[in-house]
Amino acid sequence: MEIRELVERGLSVSEVARQVRHDRKTVRSCIRRAFTALARKRRGGVRRDAKLESFKAYLDTRMGEGVFNCAVLMEELRGRGYAGGMTVLRRYVRSRRPRRVLARPVVRFETVPGKQAQADFVDIPLVLPDLSRQMLRLFNYTLGYSRTADMQFMPDESRVSWLRGLDHAFRTTGGVPNEVLTDRASALVIGADENGQPVFAPEYLAFAQHYGFVPKVAREAQTKGCTSNCSPSSPAGRSSIPGAA
Repeated sequence: MEIRELVERGLSVSEVARQVRHDRKTVRSCIRRAFTALARKRRGGVRRDAKLESFKAYLDTRMGEGVFNCAVLMEELRGRGYAGGMTVLRRYVRSRRPRRVLARPVVRFETVPGKQAQADFVDIPLVLPDLSRQMLRLFNYTLGYSRTADMQFMPDESRVSWLRGLDHAFRTTGGVPNEVLTDRASALVIGADENGQPVFAPEYLAFAQHYGFVPKVAREAQTKGCTSNCSPSSPAGRSSIPGAA
């Protein structure tokens, strides 16, 4: 019996490996290859991304501008006549999203207590028993000094999800830092000024003002893991949350 047939019956990877007498890594590799083959074509041999083909030049331009939020891109494509689905769009965007890989070792910089926290989203791919693929989105918030973290799964990377994640993290960790460092997420950063400095969304600025922190954007991927702009004279962060009981 083929591996794919066993997986479609709902068997786990371990059980499939036992029945076909192969290593689990081999079984997982076969599942990934089967998923890739299915994702490329519809029934009848029609490519699933055919509807996206005429919009790829536009997407490449937008991604070159730093916009990788699929919800935002989908809204823009709908206005241009795109009739395809979100799954195909996400697959194309994910294939061109810059990898978050450190090219060289970096020096870790610490912050003083309360100065800064870092927040971002992590994509976690999940292959289901029917070989369909689902992308889980994990909101990750980490304090720069203690490395205390708060993580939550979110339905998307929209502005609402960002603000919900930060609100929950402030309450869970018991305070608000002086600064919150993020990447140039399109849900938070809507452009740049004449000096190349980020222009934040009005809703995010209002949220930051309400909680009393300064929004910051990492200069590059390597500075976001541990911040390098700390100062011994920086004041400690607040220990209470506005509006919290």
